Formats: sequence, structure tokens, C-alpha cells
Amino acid sequence: MARYIFIAVSGLITVLVSACQTSTNIPPSCHIGILTKEGATCQALRDDQGRLYTFYADMTGYKLGDEVCLCGPEAQMSFCGQGTVIDVAYLGKTCPK
Repeated sequence: MARYIFIAVSGLITVLVSACQTSTNIPPSCHIGILTKEGATCQALRDDQGRLYTFYADMTGYKLGDEVCLCGPEAQMSFCGQGTVIDVAYLGKTCPK
């Protein structure tokens, strides 16, 4: 019985560790950071390197302080006016694979 429990726990740990994302395995156009209130006209996200990104997106289900993954190219034009403005292709709790 203990052997089965050990196998189940080991499998669970493997799944959890493989599900974790680090800054080295996220897609190149994605940024992981914390949603902040720094944006004057747009939502802001600050990454762990201190870089500020701003963007416009549907924020339903998100709140300030949430860690999110923001993906998309740098916007060519924007009314955000601060930070690096991202043209949002994806916003989620984890980055796409």
C-alpha cells in the first residue's frame, strides 16, 4: 500500500513541477508579471526585472496584484502613453505552450 502511495505522490509532484513556468521557458513575445495600478489610461503589468508594460484588454476575472502572462507584440501606436505598450494577443494566468 505504501508503495502505491509513494508512486501516486511522485507522479503528482512530477506533474506539478512540469506545470510550473519560469522566465526561461515562456514564449518570446510573452511577459510574466504582476498587475499594478500604475497605468494612467491602460492596465499596467510590472515584471520581476522592474519593466513596466501597459495594455488594453478585458480584465474580467483579474484584479490588481494578480500574476499573469501577457503575450503580444509591441504596439506600433497606442493611447497608453507609458511603459512598453503591448498589443495583446493573449492574457492568462499561465503562458501558452
